[in-house]
Amino acid sequence: MPSEKRGEPRQRTYLGGRVVQNDGISFSCVIRNVSVTGAMIEVPPLMSPPDDWILIDMKNALAHRVSVSWRQDARLGLRFERSFDLTGSIPESLRHIQRLWAAERAIRGDTNLSE
Repeated sequence: MPSEKRGEPRQRTYLGGRVVQNDGISFSCVIRNVSVTGAMIEVPPLMSPPDDWILIDMKNALAHRVSVSWRQDARLGLRFERSFDLTGSIPESLRHIQRLWAAERAIRGDTNLSE
């Protein structure tokens, strides 16, 4: 893993996430650690998202526009460029992200944000 360059400490996690590329393609990922400024995720083998896209934190109802800081095998270090609360009002251009988050939660039967 690259040397420590981040300014904020990260909290270890094991959260479900979703990568949403600008072309609309999306796939699941695991958020391995997170801070207020970024995260490290693990993507499925052979999946390599571009350098900027949206990361959905399914549990915490957040969407982050991200840029990739580094890549190492299936792990990616991300910098949050802008974050959005999916339970509130978001820009029209990101409403499809909000609908995707809501549909994923409904499929899982996960309607409680406080767990």
